[in-house]
Amino acid sequence: MAMLSKDVFKHFDGNQAAVGRALGITRKAVNKWGRLVPPTQAYRLHQMTEGRLLYDPADYEGRYPTHVFIPPSVSAP
Repeated sequence: MAMLSKDVFKHFDGNQAAVGRALGITRKAVNKWGRLVPPTQAYRLHQMTEGRLLYDPADYEGRYPTHVFIPPSVSAP
């Protein structure tokens, strides 16, 4: 299952502002996520939490058809 917003909020003690600060985005942006954490933010959270919040790109296949995930260590062509 893709990373759920509720699990991220639970990890950050239910605080959307803390999630936003950790990611360098606004609380308002976090509030727009809906049920699923967007794949790029899910990847970043997975890295930041050393895997305590799990991200698997396969969980997002077909959910974000226009999204192409390029890991930070790989440059775009």
